[in-house]
Amino acid sequence: DATGAYEMTEVIASTYSVSAIASGLSPGLVSNIGVATGATVSGINVLLSTAGTVEGTTTLVSNNSTVALVGIQLTGPPGTFFTQSDTNGHFSLTSVPPGSYVLSTPDGDFMNSSINVSVTAGAATVVPIPITVKGTITGRVTDSASSNGVAGVTVHALATDGTVHAAVTDTGGLYEIDGLD
Repeated sequence: DATGAYEMTEVIASTYSVSAIASGLSPGLVSNIGVATGATVSGINVLLSTAGTVEGTTTLVSNNSTVALVGIQLTGPPGTFFTQSDTNGHFSLTSVPPGSYVLSTPDGDFMNSSINVSVTAGAATVVPIPITVKGTITGRVTDSASSNGVAGVTVHALATDGTVHAAVTDTGGLYEIDGLD
């Protein structure tokens, strides 16, 4: 109702979590509420705090142009929030509880980037996200005796974190390993 009071009737005996969501406020949650058969449980008050917003633009490092449709993730103690930049590279995460977070771009098409973000109640935190296209290694495998390309050879690239990327040479011995982060 207008005072914030609520009532749920005819609930089955069980253990519940009660959550509340309102525009412009951080969601609230109260867990582990035991309800016995025929019992009334009162005084379950859900606290909603003033939320903040994280917004910005995804911009390509190489030429400063905006990047559309980049997956964006904001992770912190209250949980993880997801969004995607729009066709103009702009993104906005609303109803974010105040606190410290890590903003990242786990999008498969670009290098992963992480930025520490502090969200303040009632304020917009503006965070530009620099986007870098993943790298590529190309080359040719040749026979040392004839200098001819060798087809069907598996070429590996080993990253410092232990990740292995591979490609197979074509009929001319050429290979391309892309998607390097």
